[in-house]
Amino acid sequence: MFNYLRRYYIEFMELDAWSKVCLSGSWVTAGGAAILLTTSAITAAEWLQGDEPDEYIKKGLLLGVGTTIGAALFTTGAALESDRQIIEASSKQTEDMWARVKARQKSHCPTCKYFNDDCAMYCSIHPTSACTPEMEYCPDYESIKEV
Repeated sequence: MFNYLRRYYIEFMELDAWSKVCLSGSWVTAGGAAILLTTSAITAAEWLQGDEPDEYIKKGLLLGVGTTIGAALFTTGAALESDRQIIEASSKQTEDMWARVKARQKSHCPTCKYFNDDCAMYCSIHPTSACTPEMEYCPDYESIKEV
């Protein structure tokens, strides 16, 4: 049993922050649903016997309803925020990619023999500055036509 819990704890700790929030929220939702189902069953049993449920059972029903609804809404909000951050990061990466494409179009680097069409590393000699304005007068430029 301990190894089982330890393994899931390790997996949980490897998650990103928003996944932890969403997973924790779903656990709270499940706990609230368990309280709600238990108190509902007790209430139904007491009503079938013609008795009125005591105050603790009524409070348990309210606790179960509130916890289930609140945690579900919280978890939904956390999941939406996580999705928004993923979309924002993806949008930033797309903007960066288009900026590099535009810079490449203005550059003379693609006509150099050291140029590689792989966007991860355009130039084997100047990998971080290829296709940038500072490479307009590259000291290592050799035209493809000269070769």
